[in-house]
Amino acid sequence: MGLVFAPVIFGLILPICLSLEPDVWWMYPVQAVTIVMVYDFFYYWAHRVLFHDTLGRVGPLKWKHATHHRQLNPCRMDSSHLNPLESAIGLGLYVMTIALLTLVFGRFHVGMIVVTWIAFQQINLHTHDLWVRGQSSGDYLATMAEMHHHHHARFTGGNFATITLLYHGMFGTLDYYKDRGVKVPREERKGGAEPRRMPSETEARA
Repeated sequence: MGLVFAPVIFGLILPICLSLEPDVWWMYPVQAVTIVMVYDFFYYWAHRVLFHDTLGRVGPLKWKHATHHRQLNPCRMDSSHLNPLESAIGLGLYVMTIALLTLVFGRFHVGMIVVTWIAFQQINLHTHDLWVRGQSSGDYLATMAEMHHHHHARFTGGNFATITLLYHGMFGTLDYYKDRGVKVPREERKGGAEPRRMPSETEARA
C-alpha cells in the first residue's frame, strides 16, 4: 500500500510544507524529536479510540484491526500485515503532524521529512520483534518491543503507541501483562518473553 500512498503524500501534499532552504543545525534534532513525538501522540489516540474497546465504547474499526492482531506473538514482518484503511490512517496522521507543525516551525527542510519518515517506519517495524537486552538495540527498544507484544497478546490491554511509553504513563494504559497500570519489577520484565527468531526464506515460503 505504500506504493499507493507515498506518491500522494510526497508528490501532492508535503511539498507545500517543505523547503530546500537550510536551517540552523540545532533545529534539526529539535524538529525531528518534535515530529515523532507529536505523531506518536496522534497515533496513540487514533489506535486506542478507533481500533480498540476503550473509554466505555467499542472501537468502530476494531474488526479491521483484528487482521493485524491475528499474530499474538508477532515478528517484524507482521508490522505490515494491515488492512489498507489502517495504512491510510497511519500515513494520514503523519501528514497531519507535518502540516500542523509547519505552523510552529515554518516549512521543514526536505531532509527532515526523509529522516522522520524512515524513523517512524523503522521503529514501528522493530517494535514488532523481540530484542535481546544488553545488545546494540539497547534496553529501551527491548522494552518497547515487549510492551507491544503484550498489546498483541491481549488485543485491548493497552500499550497503544509505538515510539514512546510516555503517553501510556500519562493516560494510564501501561500494560505489563498484569493489571493495567501496575508497575512490574524490572527483573520480572527482563525475564519475560524470549526473542523471536526470524524465519528462513525456506520457512517463509512454506
